[in-house]
Amino acid sequence: MSKTLKRVIVLIVITLGLLIFAGVEVKAADITSIEDLTKYLADKDVKIENNTITLNEDLNLNEDFPVFKKGEYTIDLNGKLIESGEFEIEGGTVTIKDSKENGEMTAYIVIRENGTVNVKNGIFSNGFENSGTLNIDNGTIVSIINIGTTNIKNATVEEIIFNEQSGILNIDNGTFRALAQMGTLTINGGKFTSSNHTLMIYPNAEKTTLTGGEFIATITEAELEEEAKENGIEKEEISAITIQKKVKFLLQNYTIC
Repeated sequence: MSKTLKRVIVLIVITLGLLIFAGVEVKAADITSIEDLTKYLADKDVKIENNTITLNEDLNLNEDFPVFKKGEYTIDLNGKLIESGEFEIEGGTVTIKDSKENGEMTAYIVIRENGTVNVKNGIFSNGFENSGTLNIDNGTIVSIINIGTTNIKNATVEEIIFNEQSGILNIDNGTFRALAQMGTLTINGGKFTSSNHTLMIYPNAEKTTLTGGEFIATITEAELEEEAKENGIEKEEISAITIQKKVKFLLQNYTIC
């Protein structure tokens, strides 16, 4: 198991532990219409107009988190904070934007198979788990687990992206730390910088297409040997594309199938 993966697992365990031991009964509030959402936020200082919810204050939704079932909604963070353990989109489309600066969501955002989330900008400090469709135009995100389809035009991902076997991930630009690739991946640009791995392509990955991007990583020969041993593969299978030692390179029209 890589150091990056270990770190992410520890973070997940800590987060789950905090939720379990907080002693808070967490309930789900089903949202199927703007009327449901209006009722759900009745005691909150928000403006609701044309299916757009604009925050006028920080919101604490830890006791009952929303589960969007259907419909189209836009959430404008408006520079405010939404504090919640989880946000779930089972169906419909939720667009999240921040018309000011420093708007943040602490929720772990789960997108089910029939759900779509469009991120225009904002800070997402607990990441995404996507089994549906996730479109990111801009924003700062701690991590992404992609099982469905994720399209990133531009973003900062602070920790790691896991592109699972069934995942389709398209990256046009942004700043990233590490990416574990097992599904279908296309990178057209972006900068990947890490003290360990930037891009880890697993031997059973579906398809990896790289037409551009900068990948900068530092790793010793001993660490490379250890990583290959831990993953049960030959060192040579962790190719130069996967790990570079103090090397910056730009790929042009390079495809791995």
